[in-house]
Formats: sequence, C-alpha cells, structure tokens
Amino acid sequence: MTRKILLGLGNPVGRDDAVGLRVTEALRGTEWLAIPAPALENVWSLVEKERPKKLVIVDAAEMNLLPGTIRRLPIEKSAEMLGSTHGLPLPFLLSLVRVPEVVLIGIQPKEYGIGKEMSPEVRAAADFLIRLLRENREHEVPALVVGENPLGPRQGPPQGRPPQKREGPRVHLINPQGSRFPESPPQVRDQAEGWGYRRECGRGVR
Repeated sequence: MTRKILLGLGNPVGRDDAVGLRVTEALRGTEWLAIPAPALENVWSLVEKERPKKLVIVDAAEMNLLPGTIRRLPIEKSAEMLGSTHGLPLPFLLSLVRVPEVVLIGIQPKEYGIGKEMSPEVRAAADFLIRLLRENREHEVPALVVGENPLGPRQGPPQGRPPQKREGPRVHLINPQGSRFPESPPQVRDQAEGWGYRRECGRGVR
C-alpha cells in the first residue's frame, strides 16, 4: 500500500489548465507517488492497485476568485469546478476504492487557450502549493467558502496610482507554526496572509 498519491490533472498545452501537471512534475521522486494525467479515469486503475492512505488531487478550478487563488474543494463540487474533462465523476470513482483521506485542491486559472505558457499568478500559486506539499502542509490550504468575495480582499493599487516598485530580496512568509517560506511572490503573499501567515521583510524590501 502506497502511503500518499498525488494526482495532477490538466492539459499540457492548455496554459493555466496545466497547473496540476506542473505541481506533480515538481514532486516526482519525493515521498509522494506523483502522477500527472489528463483526466482521472486515465490513472484510476493505479489508484485502485496502490490503495493509498491519502489521495491529493490538484487541478485548475473555476471558483470565481482572483487568478492564482488556492482552495480545498468539496468532492461533490468537482464536476462543475475542475478545469479538466472527466468522463466519470469523482464521487463515483471514489466509490470503487476505499481511500481514508481524499483532498481536492483547486487553483483559480486566469488564461485558457492553446499554449504552454502559464500566467504569472497561477505559476506562483503552483510553486507555493509545491512547497506546502513538500512539507506535508496541504491542510493549510483554506476550504472554499460559499459566497466568498469573488474579487478577493485586494485588487491591486488604487486607480490612478502606479504599482510600487519593489527592490531587494522578496518578502518571506512564516506560517502559524513558525515554518518559513522564502522568497514568496506577491501573487501568493496576499492570499497567504489571510490564512494566518505573517510577513518577514528582508533588507531593501518595502
């Protein structure tokens, strides 16, 4: 029995739809059995064979939130939110094999279409999630809240005011347990602060 399986779903030439694939590719060779796939049913036989204690699924998800927002999703909402096409619904597939813990993680995309280039917001979110998974901190991703503000707490600089230029090293994030995430990009910083993280600014950072 494999302890942990990570399934990353997406289209490798679908721009932000490839975010799940980016996450799994980065975690190959770690304690995770990381499997990239275009759809769940393509690899479900492997899940049935391995019978993991934990299954984490990562995909682009339409949540009507700011691009790059990361949330844990309810299993029953998978069919209407996930970006990848699934021939069979996730609840049905889960009924075929008993997995003690299933975590579905969605990242709000910004750009679809044909291409391999991912938007900066989604790429930064993927890299932040990779760090969480490496540290076994996927539980720190907040659950999607019904009625959550689709515009998010911050929409950039006020109208008519140019963005402030940042100099020096990036801002670091420290989670409530005291673990440090170095060089966190601004697309991730703002949402992570809402999870109870705090900033640590290096010299020359405003």
